[in-house]
Amino acid sequence: MSSTPSWNFTIDDTSPFLTYSPSFSHSVSDSSNSGLPNGWIPWYQTSGFLTKNGNPGVGTSYHITSLNNASVAFDFYGSALYLYGNTNASYSVIVDGSTSQHTPTSSSSDLLFQKTGLDAKTHSVTLSATPNNAAQQFAFDRAVISTPVTNNETPSEAFYDNLDTAHISYSGTWTTPAASGIPNTSVTHPGAVGVSLWGMANWGNWVYQVTLDGTDSKYNGSTFFQVPDALLFYQGGLDPTTNHTISLTNTSPSMKLSLNSIRVFTIDEAALPPSSSTSASASGSTARYADLNIGAIVGSVIGAVWLLLVLVFVWWYLRRRRQAAAASKDGLTAVEQYVYVPPQGDGQLQPYSKGQILTALSSPAAVTRTATASGSDAAPSTASGSGSKRRQLPMATVASPTRSAQAVSPTSPSAVSPSSATTSPEARIGLAVPDVDRLIELIAQRIDPEGSRRNTAGNRADGAPPPEYRG
Repeated sequence: MSSTPSWNFTIDDTSPFLTYSPSFSHSVSDSSNSGLPNGWIPWYQTSGFLTKNGNPGVGTSYHITSLNNASVAFDFYGSALYLYGNTNASYSVIVDGSTSQHTPTSSSSDLLFQKTGLDAKTHSVTLSATPNNAAQQFAFDRAVISTPVTNNETPSEAFYDNLDTAHISYSGTWTTPAASGIPNTSVTHPGAVGVSLWGMANWGNWVYQVTLDGTDSKYNGSTFFQVPDALLFYQGGLDPTTNHTISLTNTSPSMKLSLNSIRVFTIDEAALPPSSSTSASASGSTARYADLNIGAIVGSVIGAVWLLLVLVFVWWYLRRRRQAAAASKDGLTAVEQYVYVPPQGDGQLQPYSKGQILTALSSPAAVTRTATASGSDAAPSTASGSGSKRRQLPMATVASPTRSAQAVSPTSPSAVSPSSATTSPEARIGLAVPDVDRLIELIAQRIDPEGSRRNTAGNRADGAPPPEYRG
C-alpha cells in the first residue's frame, strides 16, 4: 500500500521557534559541561561549548542537558513528526496529550522518536529528558515535520530578501548592518502553503511577536551563540488559494530583533486542487444567480403594481366619461369634485382636485452588485514520511509572478436632486380631456410597445423579426 506523498521541513535546535525549559541563564553557560545539570547548553561539534556570549558556533549544533525533566516544546502543522539527537538517558515525548516513554538503545541511528499517521492539522509536542545523574546526557539536534503535498506537487521555496520593500513593509526604526552567513536573493510566487521567517539569533535579542492572519505568537530570540540565519517562525497548512498577511514585531524595548528573509513555500497555480477552483466557481455562480432571481422578483412586483395602477386609472377615466355624457344628456355641465381642506394662512381655502398628479416619482438608480467567490480551504489527507540527518528538502527553480488583492468599492446610487421631487405649479392644474386621451395612449404604448408598430394583420410594420429571449 503506497503512502500519500509528503514534503519535509527541518527545525534546527538553534531555532527560537523551539521553547526550551528551563530558560537559558548565564549560570548554565560556563564554557564547560559543568552547567548541564542546571538546564540546556548549546554545543557545536567543532567549536564546542561557548567561551564568550555572542560568539558564532562552528559545526553541527546540539542542545545538551543533564537536568531531569528539562524539556523542549513546539507546535507544528503536519501529518508526521521525527525527532533527532543522541542520548544515554531515558526520555518521554508528549504529542497532543498522549505520552510515550523511551529508553536509550545501542542503535547507531540518531532518530529518537517518530509519529506518523497524524491528521493534517496543528499538533503540539513536548520532549522531556529524564537522566538519573550528571553522567547521563541528552543531546537534541533537530525536528523534521512532514506535510502532505497539494495535488502531488512538492512546494518550492520563494525567497523574499529583507531589502525587498516591494513585499516587506517596515515601520519604526530599522537599520541594515552587514553580517556574514546571511543569504541574499529575492523571488516571488503565488500559491503559498507554508511560510517561514529567518533572522539572526544572538545574545542581546529578546522576545518578539509574529502575527499571521490575525493570530499572534511570541518567541524568545536570545541565544548564547550567534546564529546568523536562525528560524524565527514557521507555519504550514496555508490555503494556497488565499492571500495571507504576516508581520514581525519587536516587543522588547532596547533589545534587538533581526530579520534576514521571509521564505514562502509555494505550489504552481496550475497544480491547485480541482476542488478549490470548482468551489470558487460554484460559489460565484450561486451569487450571480441569486442576484438574478432577486431582480426578477422585484421586477415582477413593480410590473404588477404598475399594471394595477393603470387599470384603476382607466376605470376611473371611463367612469368619468360616462358621468360627463350622462350630464350632457340632462343639460347639465360637469363640475370637478373637490375635497375640503381646512383654512391655511390668510384663511382662504386651497382646493385640491381629485385625480390630479402631485409628484413625479423617479425610477430607482441601478446599483452594481459584485459577486465574490472564495476558494476551498479543505485540509490535505494524512501522510507519512522519513527524515534523514541534515538532509534538506531540494527546492525547485521558482518563477516570479505575483499575486495581489484588488479592492473593490461598491457603486453608490445616484443622488436625487430635491428639485426633482418638488411639485411644480403646473402640476396643480387639472388635465384637460385631450391631454388625458393622450396620456391613455402613452400608457397603452408602454404596456404593449410593439402594438404601435403592427399593421392590421398583426405583423410588425418595419418587417423586423421579434426579439429573442433567452432563459
